[in-house]
Amino acid sequence: MLSSDSVLTIECPPSFRFRSTLLSHGWIELAPFSHDEEYARLRRIESLPDGRIVRLAFTADMDGAGGVSRGERLHVHIEETLAHGSGAAEHAANALLSPPVHAHLREVARRIFNLEMDLEPFYTLLASVPRYAWVLAHRAGRLLRAPTVWEDLAKTLLTTNTTWAMTRQMTQRLNDLGQAGAFPSPGTVADLSLDMFSDHVRAGYRNAYLHELACRIAEEKIDVEGWLYTEMSSADLFAEIRSLSGFGPYAAGAVMKLLGRFDYLALDSSARSMFSRKFGGGTDTDIRRHYAPCGSWQGLAIWMDVMQDWFLQNSDPGVVPDASM
Repeated sequence: MLSSDSVLTIECPPSFRFRSTLLSHGWIELAPFSHDEEYARLRRIESLPDGRIVRLAFTADMDGAGGVSRGERLHVHIEETLAHGSGAAEHAANALLSPPVHAHLREVARRIFNLEMDLEPFYTLLASVPRYAWVLAHRAGRLLRAPTVWEDLAKTLLTTNTTWAMTRQMTQRLNDLGQAGAFPSPGTVADLSLDMFSDHVRAGYRNAYLHELACRIAEEKIDVEGWLYTEMSSADLFAEIRSLSGFGPYAAGAVMKLLGRFDYLALDSSARSMFSRKFGGGTDTDIRRHYAPCGSWQGLAIWMDVMQDWFLQNSDPGVVPDASM
């Protein structure tokens, strides 16, 4: 449904929780995403099919308590046009949306908020484990993503062997290569020489990997967007991601999560630190053994444990965990 003030309204799965999705992943803090302090509005600068670069705002209905979204409706607003041919900024609050733009916004929202993911089997799996009561109460587990696999790959690569502060800085410099604040396309990156790209992004050894990835995508030597719909087994898909320069077991496992495959744990320093703090430590083999009973959901189960403290610090205090939910 499209209203006269350029707000696209999308019906969502009953288990969808807007705030929980925002708090599911650090992508919310990486350009071109931004958010308000209450986690009630997500913003993103996006290129539209009609050539405009706009600032989008995503909101959702709230329940009577005012805390957690009911999940039935997601709203996509065009807040401002940042570039339009001439590049002059102009407000677009009342601009009509053409069918291609309407379809694009719907697809962007579907992809970002992972609306097609069925999490009920995951909740059923966790229902008998009291320490995961918070996951069920908040309907957590729906991971925030970028609109494209390319952007998810690039950002994942910028999380490897570094601090979160450095990831944010490198991502911002990469994002600055795009027009008017939108994330750069693979073609935009590929059009730059490796030296020019490296001088701007300053991502160390990752520069060459990012540039190579962009070139391969732009030259259609690899179809990463097709991974969203592939019928490949998880093992084959994991191997294909691992074949990309710079994508070791952690990075490949992290990308698998964003593709809706949770067979791999994606162990990094954060996961190991969490396991030591919550479960007394152990080797990587011990960690794998601990999560093995979760089967194909083990990657999401460990991610819930990694994100729990940060999630609950920023979530609605009015939601009381109830394992019977």
